[in-house]
Amino acid sequence: MDLHIDDIFKTKRRINKEGTNCDINDIITWSQVIEGQLFGIITKKHRTCVYITLLEPHFYNHSVSFKEIRKKDKVCYNKLLYARKLMVL
Repeated sequence: MDLHIDDIFKTKRRINKEGTNCDINDIITWSQVIEGQLFGIITKKHRTCVYITLLEPHFYNHSVSFKEIRKKDKVCYNKLLYARKLMVL
């Protein structure tokens, strides 16, 4: 999947605390102090959280493409609470 970098940073669509404004296969982004800006694709929804597959961004010529990372990250273990500042791209 390819996105233009400007599309990512203009997006201000934060996921609400009920998760009603996101769906499976949405690409989301969030920030973590240690890891910086992270990206993921929603694989499963729960009433309090989403389960994601991490995505590794590749930037080239003002565009970004994503590659799935199968491993779990050390901080969220591929489970993100809606209380985090999650945003749909």
